Amino acid sequence: MNVVFDLADVITVLVYGEVIASDVPARIRGDKAVQEAYLGTEAALMLEVSGLHAYYGKSHILQGVDLAIGEGEIVSLLGRNGVGRSTTCKAIMGLIRPEGEVRFKGRPIAGLRADEIAHAGLGYVPEDRQIFARPDGEAEPRTGAEARRQVRPLDPSTTCSGCSQPRRARGQSGRRPVGRRGSRCSPCAAR
Repeated sequence: MNVVFDLADVITVLVYGEVIASDVPARIRGDKAVQEAYLGTEAALMLEVSGLHAYYGKSHILQGVDLAIGEGEIVSLLGRNGVGRSTTCKAIMGLIRPEGEVRFKGRPIAGLRADEIAHAGLGYVPEDRQIFARPDGEAEPRTGAEARRQVRPLDPSTTCSGCSQPRRARGQSGRRPVGRRGSRCSPCAAR
């Protein structure tokens, strides 16, 4: 934000499309309405980052990032390629080791593992879509079903080729497939 304050002659601040302040940067910085609209109160802060530094090897990528996000706010990190947007998110989420202070709902989370941060309620969806180790056409929908119901992926030798429902032997518990691989269940075969 300091870059905006350093470069701008006049700053106009909008909240939900309405101008709440328009003045020189020094006055905007101290404007109570602007602070309340964009920073909220101390009690309403969901995520607070102070002095965040992160490295890739010896490369010092993040150098003192400060960020405050209030409850209900929607925030975008803007900048050119390579300026640290993704690295900021990864450091906050514990995917790379952060230095500095990161607090979520008032609780310090810097140094926690990524799964501990996620269990606290903070999520991250990477832009490169590398969510699954082996992405294939059915990875995303199947993964959710497996996590909830502990089911195995569909096996063409045990499912109907028409509707993908399991084929079962009449009177059996459903553990043995009926028919040959790729065959159809009775309702699909009748169509």
